[in-house]
Amino acid sequence: MSRTGLSIKIVGGCYAAGMAANTVPTPLYPLYQQRDQLDVSMVTLVYGVYAAGVLASLLMVGRVSDHVGRRPVLVASVAVQALGIVAFVLWPGLAGLLVARVLSGLAVGILTPTASAYLADLYADAGPDRAARVGTAANFGGLAAGPLMAGTLGQWAPAPLVLPHLVHAALLAWAFAGLRLVPETRIAVSGWRYHPQRPAIPDSGRGLFWSAAWGNLLAFAVLGIFVGMVPEFLAAIGHGGSPALSGAAVSAVLAAGAVTQLFTDRLKRTRLVVSSLVLLLCGLTLGTVAIWTSGLVIFLLGGVLCGGGAGLLFKVSLATGTTLSYGGHERAGVLATLFLAAYVGMSVPVIGLGVAARHADARVALTGFTILATCVLGGVAPGLLRRHPSRLAGNAVRCQKVHRLPDN
Repeated sequence: MSRTGLSIKIVGGCYAAGMAANTVPTPLYPLYQQRDQLDVSMVTLVYGVYAAGVLASLLMVGRVSDHVGRRPVLVASVAVQALGIVAFVLWPGLAGLLVARVLSGLAVGILTPTASAYLADLYADAGPDRAARVGTAANFGGLAAGPLMAGTLGQWAPAPLVLPHLVHAALLAWAFAGLRLVPETRIAVSGWRYHPQRPAIPDSGRGLFWSAAWGNLLAFAVLGIFVGMVPEFLAAIGHGGSPALSGAAVSAVLAAGAVTQLFTDRLKRTRLVVSSLVLLLCGLTLGTVAIWTSGLVIFLLGGVLCGGGAGLLFKVSLATGTTLSYGGHERAGVLATLFLAAYVGMSVPVIGLGVAARHADARVALTGFTILATCVLGGVAPGLLRRHPSRLAGNAVRCQKVHRLPDN
């Protein structure tokens, strides 16, 4: 195996291991609720501080690897993730959960643009589509593996609130050791000083880029709703005490997003966009029906369809951003903007539904979300179908720059 091939596998594995932090606690939340006497609003708060951590690190650190190098920033994300695991294991109670999730969020916000940019650098000769495909598979693969592992260990292994985190720590230790073998792809800028980060968009194809950002937001909003609802939905129909079932259900939704990457490599961009929209619409419809009828099979089928649709939409969006950033000096900054949109989408609807559930029927709230998401799909589709990013990539390479958004 060539050194580049080995480096891609190590960075991809580090990416997947880091993304698992997002979903490892998901099937364990009922156990945390029992141990720490938490109500639904407190669990929503724990989820909210995680999202806040991701968004804060994307804004503060999203572009740093463009200036100091990819590897040290990726190593820093692993270190912060390890601190989060220490908090999970050694600090019981609501305060410990909040600190652990903030640290996990900070680590994921550092990881996502840096690992995506690292893969794009390593795949420089193969083109942006290849890098985006591997990045998407690592992202969704890690998200899917986390709850399956945690749910299985939480159901049948001893120390269910400790062992899943120790296994995750072992994977991170492997990633940390492997990164020593990966060559640096971005030379550190001498004399560069840190300053507060601002989102960046490519100088060419801004309209297409914004469509991709909205696509990312919608894809992760749908995923967030389904992943966040699984434990509550299972509890409502009498299966809320099974971490294994909860983990398997969450994993199935997210794995669908990873599996679609394996069967769509040869599909043209237009078909990818159309397929993603159809899957999302069908999945949202089935999910809404399942909430009103308490149908577990219908709910899981809707989740799998939404997972597949979200995976395809994320793949198109990430490929668009990677292509438009080729030749630019702030590739990680451009990708950080895409992930910023993604995590806004993944957090705001879940927190909103958590708040709405205290004051109104959750079924009505989900129906409203489905209607809103359908409207957003209708607005995003024309922008993604209008132009192909490769037609603008030449301009992006010639410009060799990206546009930074104003502070206000």
